[in-house]
Amino acid sequence: MSQPDGGPAFPTVAMTEGGYVGMTLRQWYAGMALQGLLAGIKQIPPGQTEEETSHALTELAYLFAEAMLRQREAPDRPIQP
Repeated sequence: MSQPDGGPAFPTVAMTEGGYVGMTLRQWYAGMALQGLLAGIKQIPPGQTEEETSHALTELAYLFAEAMLRQREAPDRPIQP
């Protein structure tokens, strides 16, 4: 993969010494995945706290983001679990 984080989500000419300004494509994908996950949640699962549910959903969102980045590098390859 060219950049593990996918590079900038919204490339601009504004750069800093440390790289680009703003969110990475990985962060953007994770945010979009989290939005979809939250849209499907009706209540906190029984036996879980809000913090546990939040943690699980954000981890899942980043797993989706990483899968999208892998697929983006090889668009002709079928998705592998």
